[in-house]
Amino acid sequence: MRSYSEVINDFEKIKNELRDVDTRDKTSGIYLMYIDGISLDYLIPIYVGQSVNLYNRRSSHRGNTKKLYILSKMEYNKQIPLNAGKYLYCKLVSTLKNNNKTLEDIKFKVLEHCEKEKLDEREKYWINFFESSIYGFNQFEEIIQSNKIMSELQYAKETPNYNKIAREGRIALEKFEDKIRNFDESLLKYKYYSANYTLLLGNYNVLHKTLSKMIIDHSLEMNENIEDILKQIGIKLKDTITMFMGTEYLKWGNDLFKEFEIK
Repeated sequence: MRSYSEVINDFEKIKNELRDVDTRDKTSGIYLMYIDGISLDYLIPIYVGQSVNLYNRRSSHRGNTKKLYILSKMEYNKQIPLNAGKYLYCKLVSTLKNNNKTLEDIKFKVLEHCEKEKLDEREKYWINFFESSIYGFNQFEEIIQSNKIMSELQYAKETPNYNKIAREGRIALEKFEDKIRNFDESLLKYKYYSANYTLLLGNYNVLHKTLSKMIIDHSLEMNENIEDILKQIGIKLKDTITMFMGTEYLKWGNDLFKEFEIK
């Protein structure tokens, strides 16, 4: 893992060398979104993302952020529980408001253009380069992956490939275990590290239940046998959640929502 000082130094150097996302960028690639003019020792206000149309993604981010930004403090804070899955915009708005910044301070830069097939690989590279799931606004990669797996099962236009989903789900749950083993208390000083772990545990609890139900409902359609693995992981999952619930590291319910509030 790269240190905070390494990342902040590289960010300050690189951001001025990058070109703004504009109408020339209606193609696929990786972008850097950040809030300009903020210096904090507990947060680097950056987000790395991918899109098949960078210009459209910039417009989408601006629109979604503005919807929350124009709310009063009271209205916005009430809206936080309703924005599950859209915490990026809560992070942006609360950071703007709590530091006397405006929507104009959000910048969008092109990190690179690349083919659609390489978007996941290159996005992962840049998220790791900026460590933006620790110091910045990105969620853990494992949260994103679990969302993709569950969406593939829930929203598939054709009959899902249950064996493929089972294999991907097993890998995702094993990565989840690795993530927990690598929990680092020293990183709790960075604003969204604990929040990411809370969301991670919630996601993987749901993913485990989803895969278990899939096995029951579609066992005749599956060759992939992960039932025993799910049972083993399920026991570890319960133990892990029980352990973390007894600590100050996780923030459930209102404690989690406070992480995204306007103060």
